[in-house]
Amino acid sequence: MKLKSVLFTSAVLAAVLMPVAATADEVRGTVADADNTVAVRAAQVRIIELDRSVATKRDGSF
Repeated sequence: MKLKSVLFTSAVLAAVLMPVAATADEVRGTVADADNTVAVRAAQVRIIELDRSVATKRDGSF
């Protein structure tokens, strides 16, 4: 359960802190491990306020 929490927190931080060129309708990013060396595939990235979620691809992108 702790790993799941760490992965979710990392995904949220990556989505918020990573500089991303996006339109009002689009959010892009990459989820990686804490050392930023291994992409995390199939992580769920959610925007709770919009009730939207997506799973990362094989390369960690969403």
